[in-house]
Amino acid sequence: MHGIPTVYKGIQFRSRTEAKWAVFFDLTKRTWLYEWTDLAGYIPDFLVDGVLLAEVKACGTLNELMEHVAKIEKSGWKGPWVLLGSHPSIQLGTRISIPDNAEDLWAEACNMTRWLPKGMASQAEYASAIPSFDAEQFRSKVPLALEPPTAPRPTLPELVTYRLPMSPKSEPTPPRLPV
Repeated sequence: MHGIPTVYKGIQFRSRTEAKWAVFFDLTKRTWLYEWTDLAGYIPDFLVDGVLLAEVKACGTLNELMEHVAKIEKSGWKGPWVLLGSHPSIQLGTRISIPDNAEDLWAEACNMTRWLPKGMASQAEYASAIPSFDAEQFRSKVPLALEPPTAPRPTLPELVTYRLPMSPKSEPTPPRLPV
């Protein structure tokens, strides 16, 4: 599975998950560098707070993250490292401390890295282009399905007595469906 390239702060990230983590680092007041070095053919995703190698994988479990440990160990990196999954709670290695409001911050990071229509420069521009939803105006134009019917329901004999038109040969003509 390939990542969706995503731009944040003018940087083209290889995946949306990497971009979410960059936003999360900013929201939690951490410094970070993206793909700052090449370690024996391995390019780590982030250097966080100047000392912590952080590799991002779109993994939902610790077991999935375990598959990527060998890559870091073979790279020759001697400092602390962390594998980050698809949510701040999914970390392996030297854990990054997360604040109490991590869920809210992660939701904001997700919102800030969503897909943008071509020509839109930011989420703020996209949000301002979407008309607001007026529930009252909607209700006035669309009757609710739960309102009681105004006309009486047809009885069974009224439904059964419909007959198909006959052709000159007295054979039923199948109804024509609109094209």
